[in-house]
Amino acid sequence: MLSDDRLGYLGRRSSADRGGDRAATPSGDCPAGGDKTGLAAAYTFGLVRGSRYWNATDRRKAAAKEQFVSVERFRKGYEPQLIGYVADEILYLWSARRSGNPVEPDSTKRPPDPSERGSTSLSELSRQLLTQLGRRRTAYPLDMSLEELAKSQLFVPTRVIRYGLGRQSGRQSITDLVAELTEGRSCLLLGEPGAGKSVTLYWVANECIRAGLIPVVLRAQDATRILGEATWARVKRQAHPRLVLLVDGLDEALESWAATGVPEQLVAEASSVACLITSRTREFEQSPLLKRADLTFDAVYILQDWSVDGEFRDYVTRLSRSGFVEDPGFYHKVARSPVLARLASRPLHARMLTFIGENSAGRLRDSNALYGEYISKLARVAETTLMRRHCQLSDGVLDMWKKLAWAVHLEGGVAATAVDLARHTRLLSTEADHECVRSAVDHIIDARDVDGHELGEFLHYSFYEYLVASYVFNSLRSVRTTQEVLDLFQEDLSREIRHYLVAQIRVGAQLSITRVLKQTLTDTGREIDRPAEAWLSALNLIVYVLSRSASDSVSLLEGLLDTEQSDFLQVSTMWALCHLGSDRSLRQFYERLETSPGLRSQARGYSLYYYGDLDRDSGPPYVDEPPFCAHVQVQQELLQLMQAPEFQKGVKPQRKAIDLYVFMDILAVRGASLPPGAAEHVGEIVNEISDHRIPGDIVARLHEMLKDVSELQKGRR
Repeated sequence: MLSDDRLGYLGRRSSADRGGDRAATPSGDCPAGGDKTGLAAAYTFGLVRGSRYWNATDRRKAAAKEQFVSVERFRKGYEPQLIGYVADEILYLWSARRSGNPVEPDSTKRPPDPSERGSTSLSELSRQLLTQLGRRRTAYPLDMSLEELAKSQLFVPTRVIRYGLGRQSGRQSITDLVAELTEGRSCLLLGEPGAGKSVTLYWVANECIRAGLIPVVLRAQDATRILGEATWARVKRQAHPRLVLLVDGLDEALESWAATGVPEQLVAEASSVACLITSRTREFEQSPLLKRADLTFDAVYILQDWSVDGEFRDYVTRLSRSGFVEDPGFYHKVARSPVLARLASRPLHARMLTFIGENSAGRLRDSNALYGEYISKLARVAETTLMRRHCQLSDGVLDMWKKLAWAVHLEGGVAATAVDLARHTRLLSTEADHECVRSAVDHIIDARDVDGHELGEFLHYSFYEYLVASYVFNSLRSVRTTQEVLDLFQEDLSREIRHYLVAQIRVGAQLSITRVLKQTLTDTGREIDRPAEAWLSALNLIVYVLSRSASDSVSLLEGLLDTEQSDFLQVSTMWALCHLGSDRSLRQFYERLETSPGLRSQARGYSLYYYGDLDRDSGPPYVDEPPFCAHVQVQQELLQLMQAPEFQKGVKPQRKAIDLYVFMDILAVRGASLPPGAAEHVGEIVNEISDHRIPGDIVARLHEMLKDVSELQKGRR
């Protein structure tokens, strides 16, 4: 129960109050002591000395600071709980005076107090950390946290398969993960972007509690801080046999670990207690940092896509039952459309589909269009919220989000980068609209407090990638000079951002943007005042974008290739031309590869960089030389790509020929072989491209290279 002193100082109106001075008693001097929840309540009701006559906005801001959350999150989540909690206390006092036999209020409803961690037991720490994860928001229903999603029975379990065994291992329930943890085993859970890794981890944590386990849930980014605290040391001394460690987002912490490596505390704990760690599949497979770390697992699982007639149907039924979807027939509309059915197979995309609704969904052609509709509607929702608060941004919410994503990108950030909310809000706003900007940011950023600093991540990393691409797209529509284009491309774009950018150019303003890019290539000379690496990176990006968005750029690129001196840009341009189906460039590329060991090294390096085995910061140019790096990612991605229908039908035979040549050269210099069964499929592709008038000597050379790497495989059996 909140005593009088916990609720703060109840005194006469001071001179400071009369003068409207906003200075209030600091939390350290307040009679509320160290109880942050009580102090937040005291600020909310104006009971802290000097705050009695503050307006609601200033009270809320002070209360949010005490709870270490954003103002918007406090308003939506904490404030209603505090009001309810104080109401319980008032009823308690009232019943005590009336009957002398009061009913003690339910203390379990009380919001968690950040200051109480110092004396935390294992069970208390488990509850605190699970609560923090439960506050993370989902794509839809909007503003619903993971905890609220579970309580509303909107969670749909996703199936998993064993890593490396494919579907032959059989689709298993995620309850099998709980069984693994119960037996004291360590597990890794991989998934594609939007597969539902965080949602699944939260569900597993609650299932662990039902199974009698004590889950300690933390984000990988917080591993060093939490596992290094004295609290954790005390918890570990308890040596509880039912303790399980659940770590979310291993991939999201890689950038912050670049200089120091994977935290030793995390490696040690993962090897000593039952644990489940989640990560994006590609980042786990390609990260040199993780390859060097001594992280081993008893079992590795991969989250599977949803089936339209299974998980997606279940999800829509749950939404309809809860009143979030008005049309229960929405499932049938999705099931009848091949495009929508494909999108609905990814849990994140399924949630985005149900948010934009039937009318907008009917216009979709691909995932880029889905992101465009979703982000635009989310921005309109944010605009409506701001209008209710009498806020208006000069450039609009959507443009502000794009600027925020671009600012993070220019700082070298990636999709999982933690955003310094205070600094970026300050940079994006004026004194007049600071609160409005912050409110708009809260609609796309999930905020949290870390050691007194408010950090946040985009609700999903793919939202960041799409917004960066949209910023570049909008900028390309307004640039006027070659230097402006080069400045725009000074930082390399990830593959995901490139794909979004190309898709946006194809749909809108294609002619005007490709004209600007072509002019930039024509105008660019050695006199450009720019460091060599940034210059090479910018031109490489322009060549890439043109080859994917302008099929009429063959003659321009061939002309530039004739005068280009840089091996890196020669490789980049010849590959782009092969992507466009240029026979002349295939012949030129092949002969250069056969006669120039240096160019072959750069071609291998370019492929390894493009697919992620070589760090982007190691070039350009990218060179593949001893000691050779791992080729895990290029092998996996290329072999998967070659089996995809879009590769067989949509990729030009010239591009297939070069991809195969360079890939098999990567294997050959390493003395590596193709995985079992892959040689037959590669042979089929070589035979297939020979039917498309690819020169006989090139086809013969590919067969020879395939034979060499196949014999290496036989020799190892």
